[in-house]
Amino acid sequence: MKRTRREHGLVAESHRSPRRPDRRRVGGGSCSCCTWECLGSSCRLGWSRQRPARRAAERDEERIEEWISASQARESSPPDMGGMPSRGYDRRAHKMPVSGQGRKWDRTLSLDVTNPIVAGYQGMCGLHRMLGSCCFPDRAESSRSGARHRRDDLESWAVRLLAGNRWKILERLSVKHRRRRSSVSGSRNRRSPFWRALRGTLAVLGAFAVVIAGSIGHALAAPGNASAAARLAEWGRDHGLGSVITYLEQMQYDANKPKVGGTPQGGIPKVGIDGTSTGGPAPMPNLAGGTPLPGEGQWQTVATVRGKPAIRVALVRPDAQHTSYLAAAMWIDPKLVSGQLRPGFQDPGGNWPEPDVLTHTDQESVLAAFNAGFRLPRGDSHGGYYSDGRTVFPFVNGAASLVMLRNGTAEVGSWNQEVHLTPDVASVRQNLVMLVDNGQLNPTCDTGGSAEWGVTVGNKSYIDRSAFGLTASGAEVYVAGPALSVCTLGRLLQGAGVVRGMEMDINPDWISGAYFERAPDGLVGHRLYPAQKLPPTHYLAPTSRDWYAWFPRSTRQ
Repeated sequence: MKRTRREHGLVAESHRSPRRPDRRRVGGGSCSCCTWECLGSSCRLGWSRQRPARRAAERDEERIEEWISASQARESSPPDMGGMPSRGYDRRAHKMPVSGQGRKWDRTLSLDVTNPIVAGYQGMCGLHRMLGSCCFPDRAESSRSGARHRRDDLESWAVRLLAGNRWKILERLSVKHRRRRSSVSGSRNRRSPFWRALRGTLAVLGAFAVVIAGSIGHALAAPGNASAAARLAEWGRDHGLGSVITYLEQMQYDANKPKVGGTPQGGIPKVGIDGTSTGGPAPMPNLAGGTPLPGEGQWQTVATVRGKPAIRVALVRPDAQHTSYLAAAMWIDPKLVSGQLRPGFQDPGGNWPEPDVLTHTDQESVLAAFNAGFRLPRGDSHGGYYSDGRTVFPFVNGAASLVMLRNGTAEVGSWNQEVHLTPDVASVRQNLVMLVDNGQLNPTCDTGGSAEWGVTVGNKSYIDRSAFGLTASGAEVYVAGPALSVCTLGRLLQGAGVVRGMEMDINPDWISGAYFERAPDGLVGHRLYPAQKLPPTHYLAPTSRDWYAWFPRSTRQ
């Protein structure tokens, strides 16, 4: 007796809904059991597409996962038989109903699963509800009805499932459900602008940190023997952090001010060498007041040329407060010694005929060396730079200028007022303003600011400083020492007989006065004053800032 669709379970009265008037049969009849929406125009059985029921979809997905897991756990899988399983294949181990009405078992399959089909609409339509009609390709005979065709299709699908094509089925499972979860996740991300902004900010900061680290690493790896602190300070000033560096230097100074009172440890050291001397400059006055220490202010010969004193050094206490420190003055005879401006690889930078280091040839005759002025690229020196016919930084009218003539003689004065650019000028180094002019100390040494004395620690701070000047007789004098303010530095110049003088560089990392002598095993250098931080070997390696070297005149004229 031919059974109706209702008897086959294809149409369930409880599934009918009057609210869906647009349901229609595509291949013949209507079906309300499809829980998931089909991908094709119609389902395998030819019934209309239905919207998914969320709970049924989740339940069916869990059953499918259990079904696949149980199938994978089997020790052996049925052979790949393509479409319909062979008649000789034993399908009795595990039974799966393919027709729903009356719990009738017919043509069972060998599937290691429990019955996953929901009671009510069994058989093919039940599997269709569980997997979605997208699991079955559209075929022209979609309108074909009858339990036999549905059972054949079910068997064919089950064999393909066991033959290793499970991933194809799973790939098409819960498409609508996955889309729904993806949309929910996307909406959650869209609802989190703070985290997106935070991630973007962290990415930018990370990239910025990499660039900064590379720049700092390049500065620390630069040639020369400057300390890491000095390199970092210069890097900060070069990258717009000058005010921060100055603030930190001021804090360091406030925490480590030079002590007041006391006497120099070991007294005045003897730095002279044997040599003939007739006459010489007058001893320096006692700047500390009271009774001078033995040897204080006395000129000691440290270098000779043709048996005559060419360079002398005197040590004094800088003032009446900082009596435990010693400053030094280096007196140079221009008739016996000639000077030369040497470039640094950063200040002024570029290519020059003169090396930025004492070469082996230089070491055979060099007598003395000392630092030049403030940084040039940032404008700290408030002046220009000229050498070998090249003006690297423009001149500033009225700026204190150290001019080296082609014969190695030095001149000091205000630019375009006391000194000028003439054909016999070899180099010009400008730095700040005149500290001593016509024998008088600049009154702004106590009241001036950065315009006069540079953008660093205050002019009243007692730190390592240096200066250069000329005496009335034309002798060249370089002075340097610790615990010096701008004013006490100027008085030190005056005490050495200077009538025109200018401040050079400051801070312990940049003061580098030295004098040299030859020994059987090579060049021997000496610090200018006991507390000087930089050793004489500073000039045996490339230097970042410009400096001056002094040689016997017979070898440099």
